[in-house]
Amino acid sequence: MSGEAVIRQYLEAISTFDTEALAAIVAEDASIQVPFAPPGMADRHEGRAAILELVGGYGQMIDTLNLTVTEVEALARPDEYVALYQSDAWIKPTGLPYKNFYIARFTLRDGQVLRHVEYLDTLVMATALGATISMPGAG
Repeated sequence: MSGEAVIRQYLEAISTFDTEALAAIVAEDASIQVPFAPPGMADRHEGRAAILELVGGYGQMIDTLNLTVTEVEALARPDEYVALYQSDAWIKPTGLPYKNFYIARFTLRDGQVLRHVEYLDTLVMATALGATISMPGAG
């Protein structure tokens, strides 16, 4: 399977919270990193078990992420990729839409995801979760 196919399969498994499919393509020592995670959200998840627990818990907040992958590009270093994708979901507790855009860097090893570093708009996440954001002086 190509690197692009692995990444697309991985994101599809995350999108639908399919931990069985995810377990097959995540390395035992994999990690997910979210460098700009908002307060209250872990910025790092280490190991297959932690990743499966994280993704398995998404269903409590969201019906499905409905991720759409728009681009996957191989980098110069072998087994390194960048992907662009977006979500189209609803947050269960708030009933608000969650439509975010992501850019992520992936490292693969032996046909499995070893590292997933994800950048997302945390203001979109915060407002979908019910936060109100206003500019100082705005009416």
